[in-house]
Amino acid sequence: MEIKDKEGQVRIKFSDFKKQYRDDPVFIDLTIEITLSNVIAKEAITVELSDLDEFVINLKRLNDTLKQTFYFQHIDERFQIKFEPKNTGNISVIGFLKDKQYVNTLNFSFEMPATEISYLIRQSENIIDVLK
Repeated sequence: MEIKDKEGQVRIKFSDFKKQYRDDPVFIDLTIEITLSNVIAKEAITVELSDLDEFVINLKRLNDTLKQTFYFQHIDERFQIKFEPKNTGNISVIGFLKDKQYVNTLNFSFEMPATEISYLIRQSENIIDVLK
């Protein structure tokens, strides 16, 4: 799953999805890689499958209205993304990724085109289908 900026560069990549176990709540281990112009950060985190479901619901609302601001956040608050529509028609993507010790934090900010939302929804739905 990838989030690209308005120039088409992959800025956030979610990969290595692994379900921990089948019981509710279902937890998913994954790797997040943030790529900026002068730095790359990569961390393993855990999210709930229901958080990924909610992520898709919020993306669909944003895609339908281009008015909704929402957050996608990691359980331990080591990772957060805020999606906020701008007057330019782009979506502002702002957030952070912290290391396991909560010592180092990478803050990021970029804009993605609204046309990328549909692609991100399809990628997310495909991953959720595989994990269920």
